[in-house]
Amino acid sequence: MEMTITTTSAVWDMLAEKWRKTIKAKALSANTERSYLYTAQRWSAWLAEQDLALEPEDIGAHHIDDFIADIIVATSAANGAHHYRNLHVYFGWLVKRKEITTGNPMAETEPPSVPEKLIPVLTDEEHVSLLATCAGRTFLAVRDAAILLLFIDTRSAGL
Repeated sequence: MEMTITTTSAVWDMLAEKWRKTIKAKALSANTERSYLYTAQRWSAWLAEQDLALEPEDIGAHHIDDFIADIIVATSAANGAHHYRNLHVYFGWLVKRKEITTGNPMAETEPPSVPEKLIPVLTDEEHVSLLATCAGRTFLAVRDAAILLLFIDTRSAGL
């Protein structure tokens, strides 16, 4: 059994390397490349951790759901959604390159819901305290106070 898992990991690692070359050929940014490849590597590692010796053709929607669910439990829904988007591109590439011919398992999944994260607004006392750090008549003090006052005056404009 161990030999199969190692072989399967090698297949996924080889596919990630082929995908890296496609990303390079498309001249995507270094950040995009890093993000995409991190997801592909995390996917390969997750399959090994789960003792799932699966070839690309054997992947089902439930495997993807389990992978994303484990990421959400370990980190956050936002991180799960990020990996879901990257995995969607990866599996689309696998289908396009005919590494998967049975259909895209991502088509049977849905992205995780990410709750809106509210950012707390500073209180009036906190604004006064912040403005106190800009006391003085130097250029930097006046500039910083002007920036803070602009933020304070426009804080409710978006509400």
